[in-house]
Amino acid sequence: MLRELPLVTLREAAGRGWLWEKSEGSHTWLPAWEREGAASSFHTTAVTHKYPNWKMIKEVKHRKLVKEYAFERININAMRKNKILPAELKEIADEEIAALPRKSSISQLHKRCMLTSRPRGLVTRWRLSRIVWRNEADYNKLSGIQRAMW
Repeated sequence: MLRELPLVTLREAAGRGWLWEKSEGSHTWLPAWEREGAASSFHTTAVTHKYPNWKMIKEVKHRKLVKEYAFERININAMRKNKILPAELKEIADEEIAALPRKSSISQLHKRCMLTSRPRGLVTRWRLSRIVWRNEADYNKLSGIQRAMW
């Protein structure tokens, strides 16, 4: 048997700070969490990110780390692969590259579709999976792409 949930009246909802209210001395409507004196622990059920799933969020963080350490990593690798430098300097460069975060290497990065987060069948130029890419191309949403006709 289903349990009945209590209904909340508009007045109760406004009292709890769930509704948008007009701020004093202003003609604009503000959400409850932006009003003066609103509780700081107010939580909303709004979307906290714009990515399809947690794997994509993880990949975005990984990309930021790769970008952050790219310049340093390129310079250290150039020292490691230089044939003119003495072996001692190359060993120091090896230690420095080992000290960097592992996720900062571009080879550790696994590309995903930007819309669905699918890890396989990626069309690299658009960063879309083959399925999404074909669907977008069918409806002329990708510039310069035309369905094959013969």
